[in-house]
Amino acid sequence: MATKSPLDEAALRKCLDTAVLAAQEAGNLMLECFMKNDTANSIEEKANSADLVTKYDRQVEELVLARLKSAYPGFSVIAEETEHGTLTDAPTWIVDPIDGTTNFVAGLHPLTCVSIGYCVDGTPVVGVIYVPSTQELYLGVQGYGAYRNGHKLSQQASTATKSLREAVICNEMGYTRNAHELDILLGAQRRLYVQGCQGFRQLGSGCLDLCYVASGRLDLVYAGLCTEGWKPWDYAAGYIIIKEAGCYMEPIYTNATTTTITNTTATEDKNDDGAVSSSSAAFDLYGTSVICSVSKELLDEVRAVILDDLPIVD
Repeated sequence: MATKSPLDEAALRKCLDTAVLAAQEAGNLMLECFMKNDTANSIEEKANSADLVTKYDRQVEELVLARLKSAYPGFSVIAEETEHGTLTDAPTWIVDPIDGTTNFVAGLHPLTCVSIGYCVDGTPVVGVIYVPSTQELYLGVQGYGAYRNGHKLSQQASTATKSLREAVICNEMGYTRNAHELDILLGAQRRLYVQGCQGFRQLGSGCLDLCYVASGRLDLVYAGLCTEGWKPWDYAAGYIIIKEAGCYMEPIYTNATTTTITNTTATEDKNDDGAVSSSSAAFDLYGTSVICSVSKELLDEVRAVILDDLPIVD
């Protein structure tokens, strides 16, 4: 039976310290893997040839879970490679052992990280994301702020609010190779370029995408227009870092109007005049879409553009 940890400062500090130590130890193992330079010989396919896993993903996950379970034997665990449980109200660790596996295999080590989130009552309250090759440590704790290597991350409305024409936007294409779905994804990018966005990036690590929005390196990231949405281990740690940095994270699609795209069902809120609603939507770790931004104004502007003229299949 899982035991419930109180959300007091001492308990949060202990969880944070445990997650940081586990992430840093995992990062050391990742560095050892980099030095061996044999990741190409350990690749396996998951959903398709673009969705990869290596033996190192499993080794890092095994190490992290061993550390977390040793410190908190009564807590639940959800992890990308081995433990796909369902998030409940019980205290739960959510782990992505190596986010950016394709980057890891390709030798793009600065764009790979380990992510550890801690949830209570179904909500992330502690997030730790560690980039071993650059030794960047991102932290978020509910009520205590977000930090990168000890420096507080804070996107103030007076400085963070940007228009689309000033924004550097990130979009992850995911693993789809379906022609119709790619038309939808590329069409959204085209609309954003036509509207004058400053630039587009695809970094291959959803966890780092969120950290980069929190730190102002990116202005907005989105995913999940089709089937390229993320999983709880991509969201959990980054969610609390984003929230504590003062940024905004919502689903692209919300609850009112249903739109069917190939085999994917999505929904969007619209006002009486048909415009996409600007009202905030609660984010779900199991949601299939995400849009995250330094400001609510930019989030709403980009959402309206990417959903405009979205192809519909009845």
